[in-house]
Amino acid sequence: MRARQVIDGGSHQLIEGRGGERIAVWEYAPGHSGVSVSPVTVVFAHGWTLDHTVWVPFIERVQAEHNVRVLAYDQPGHGDTTLGSEYRPTIRALGETLVDVLDATVPEGPVVLVGHSMGGMTIMAYAGAHPEDIGTRVQGALLVGTTAGDITRRFQGVETAVMRVIHRAPMIPTGNLITQRGQRHSLFGDRCDPADLAYTVKVMSSTPLPTLSRYYLALMEHDETEHLGVLAGTRTVVMVGEKDRLTSVRHARRLHTAVPGSRLVVVPGAGHMLMFEAPQLLGLELSHLIDAAESAGGSQVRSARSPG
Repeated sequence: MRARQVIDGGSHQLIEGRGGERIAVWEYAPGHSGVSVSPVTVVFAHGWTLDHTVWVPFIERVQAEHNVRVLAYDQPGHGDTTLGSEYRPTIRALGETLVDVLDATVPEGPVVLVGHSMGGMTIMAYAGAHPEDIGTRVQGALLVGTTAGDITRRFQGVETAVMRVIHRAPMIPTGNLITQRGQRHSLFGDRCDPADLAYTVKVMSSTPLPTLSRYYLALMEHDETEHLGVLAGTRTVVMVGEKDRLTSVRHARRLHTAVPGSRLVVVPGAGHMLMFEAPQLLGLELSHLIDAAESAGGSQVRSARSPG
């Protein structure tokens, strides 16, 4: 089987989070010399048991079309970001991690946020806690394969019991608990490149057991429904694969209904991993958001928390 190689060309920095976590952030500078640099910064948030590298091939595609600065980071407990001694894994805490990333790396200028699965929930939590940023600092949001809550799983009771058992497990990789056969069914639809599947499973298998369990419990408690209307203050696109078995079209339609003026895109035949399964369509929707943010927020937009 051909293995996917992800060559991460971003520059790396560590940011101190409010819970003591060390947040690993990668910056991808605009690459087109002699062309004006976009005032927009695009920030990517990944999903549960993944890390920022799942975005790297897609970031390359975006920057081939736009001379734009891009940031991607590892969520706490994932990749190179620690959990922190005072950090409690909840979706609301992920929203504050996003605030920490933005405050440290994008103190001024318009931002477009892209979140996949738990990363989309991160954006919702951020919007609910900081509505003053939506439509000012944040000039666009792309929510990919995600939900505002009401997550149900076939064996949820058994899974919850198991997750509670391994909640305090040592920080060792999940390893063979993640299989290609299981993730092929759970994560991908009709268009599954074996290399994409193998890479996804590789990343998931390296995620520590406590991260797997603690965020599973956080996902089951997640409910941002009452705050979704805040996102009507910026251009919002909700994307979902027609065959997404984790955050189905039903969840996407609820999101779309709860965010007035949002755009709903259902991708035929695709599953949960749209950055691999439908990069062209995903790129098109993001391009529209970047173009709109450049027009609406081309002048410097100052953070509500920055001085001056």
